[in-house]
Amino acid sequence: MKITDVTRVKFAVYALLLLVLLVSACKKDKARPDVEFNTLQGTWKDRESTPNFNKFLKVTQDSIFLMFKPIGNFNEESYFSGTYNIKGDSLKVNFNESVTKRDNKVISKIKIYGQVLDNATFKLNNNILALKYLSYPADAPVVARSTFEKVGY
Repeated sequence: MKITDVTRVKFAVYALLLLVLLVSACKKDKARPDVEFNTLQGTWKDRESTPNFNKFLKVTQDSIFLMFKPIGNFNEESYFSGTYNIKGDSLKVNFNESVTKRDNKVISKIKIYGQVLDNATFKLNNNILALKYLSYPADAPVVARSTFEKVGY
C-alpha cells in the first residue's frame, strides 16, 4: 500500500484536530488568588466561647495569637503566639510560645514547637471567619470547626 501526499495531509489535519480537542477538553483549574494578609488582620472572638472563658484569635501582619480570657473578675489571660501563612483557603499556623499572665505580669512562659490547626482551611464572609481543621482530642484525629466574629482591627 502506497501512502500518498493527500493521505499524509489528511492524517496531519486529523491529528491536529484531535490534539486541539484534547487540549481544549482539559479544563485547567483557575488558581484562586491568595487572600491578602490584611483581610485576616484583626481581633476575632469565638462565637462558641464557653461559659467560663472567651476565646479570641488575634492576627497581625506577621503574627497570630490564640487567647483565652476567663469570664468574671479574673485578671488573668493565657495565649499561644506564633506565625501563620496563607495559600488560597489554606491556613498554616505554627505556635512557638505559650504565655499566662495574671495582673498583667507573666507567670508562665513556655516554648512550644509544632504546627497546630492541622490541615486548616478557612472561609471569610463579611466579619465571620470559619475555620476547619484537624483536632486530636483522644486517640484519633477529628475534624473540628470554629467560627469567629471580627470584634476589632
